[in-house]
Amino acid sequence: MPKKFTDIARPNGSDSKKNARNSEPEKTEKPRLQQAARATSAASLSSRIKDNVRRKANIWKKLVQGKKTLDHETEKHAARKHRVPMKALMWSGIFLFISACVYGFGLMATSVHIVITTQKQKQDQSFSIQFSKKLATATADILPLRLYEKSFQYTKTYQATGQSQEPSYVEGTVTIYNKAQRTPQVLVATTRFLSSDGKLFRLIERTIVPGYTIQNGTTTPGSIQARIRADQPGPSFAVQPTQFRLPGLAGLAKYQTIYGVSIVPFAYAATGTIPVVTKDDIQNAKQSIAQYAIDQTKQDIVSSLPDSIKLLDQALRIKVSSVAVPAKAGTKTSSFSATIQGTVALMVFDEKDITQYVQTKMSVNQSASTLVKDVVTFSYETPIVSFEQGTMTMSVHAKRELIPIVDTMMLQQKTAARTLDDLRRELLAVSGVRRVDIVVWPFWITRVPSNVDKIDIEVR
Repeated sequence: MPKKFTDIARPNGSDSKKNARNSEPEKTEKPRLQQAARATSAASLSSRIKDNVRRKANIWKKLVQGKKTLDHETEKHAARKHRVPMKALMWSGIFLFISACVYGFGLMATSVHIVITTQKQKQDQSFSIQFSKKLATATADILPLRLYEKSFQYTKTYQATGQSQEPSYVEGTVTIYNKAQRTPQVLVATTRFLSSDGKLFRLIERTIVPGYTIQNGTTTPGSIQARIRADQPGPSFAVQPTQFRLPGLAGLAKYQTIYGVSIVPFAYAATGTIPVVTKDDIQNAKQSIAQYAIDQTKQDIVSSLPDSIKLLDQALRIKVSSVAVPAKAGTKTSSFSATIQGTVALMVFDEKDITQYVQTKMSVNQSASTLVKDVVTFSYETPIVSFEQGTMTMSVHAKRELIPIVDTMMLQQKTAARTLDDLRRELLAVSGVRRVDIVVWPFWITRVPSNVDKIDIEVR
């Protein structure tokens, strides 16, 4: 059996050495343990310190982050707090910019419109003017006169206004033909017309039947319509369309070639009132046709003259040679005719001569600083006319308007760059100026532009 070293007892010396050797490691091991303990303790302490530092660092970091967050929120709140004033400042800047642009444009577009109302004057004056037909042109004191004469003959038809309570007579219209001759055939009033059934009628008014005409080998009888009346009252004369012969031409060749024809039946009016001519009808007809002759002759003469020719009623003379009214008072008819013959003499003058004469006379006392706007009216009074001598004298009343002369170009030069108050005083001091109205652009300017082209002056 092998031996174990443990089974062998060591000597004391050996044990002491062994214990000494064993004690040395113990002595060495203990500081190591202490050192290790200290190291462990230091490591633990270091770990705790690090944890504490990390914890504090985290806390500090959170504090820093919280402060940053707080600062950011503060800045956002401050921005929100100052946002409205910033907008107001922005809009204020825009307003100031626009105002500056408007002001600058206004200065460039500055203009002044001035309306000057002048003190107008009325000038009235009367003149006694002489005219003579012997002058061809006007002189300083006498104006030319023109004399016109014209013969006339007019015929007009008038209505009878009287009434008669007599049995009525049948009346009708016939066409009278003339195949007998080329010359007209005159038929006097009451000429007899006999119908084919033997009823006698009479021509109401004098009638002229034209003669026949020949054209391209064809003969056309002359014809005219006329009114005839039954010779006796009563309905038996209401004949149907028929042919009428003229008993007065019996035995002559004309008896067959001058005749009448009716194409509508003659109607009978029951017994009652019938129209008749009265004395007043005849007198009124004479007066009416005389006035008609005057008016018609004046129109015929004046229509051929220039518009400036003036005719006064007092410068007209009419000479009537005859006024014929075939119908007599009591004549039973609905209408009758009147014929007038005579001559008209009238004297006229040119109103241009009057205008020149009056303006020359009125300008004698006219101031050089006034302007004649217009001759408003002429009125002619109390003309004295002599057709035998060919002269006329009358009073002429003239009216015209005077306006002070305002030199607008001179005023533009004088008022340029002046203040508006000085401008108004300057204009009101001008002779003849009654009122001054000033319109400026832009409205805030207080001085007239120095550029005269921007000063507009209107005179009223």
